[in-house]
Amino acid sequence: MKYAKIAVMGGCHIVGYPIGAAHAFPVLLAELLDGEIVAQVPHLQFVRVPEQLAAVGALRPSHVVFQFCNYEFSASLRHSMDQFKRAFGAQPTQKESGGSSRSISSSFSAAGSA
Repeated sequence: MKYAKIAVMGGCHIVGYPIGAAHAFPVLLAELLDGEIVAQVPHLQFVRVPEQLAAVGALRPSHVVFQFCNYEFSASLRHSMDQFKRAFGAQPTQKESGGSSRSISSSFSAAGSA
């Protein structure tokens, strides 16, 4: 089996919060794959993904593991989506009675159209 060079990007759990670094899932994954962790990005932020990916890519890992849906990433994604909605005049989705949801958004026209 090829030696695994692993980069892990996500939230605080990739460095072992709250169970300790020795029990973090990247450490266990490296042991399982007989590899090493070459990069950890424990505070992945939506707005910084391109620069964080470039930095990790420069290390030429054989595997990249993403932990999405963590507090840090979700908060930065939510903030970016709120900014996007404000910038383009879109309103958030509202729950209707009965449990279904509908999207309420503004009309957009292409630049230069009459």
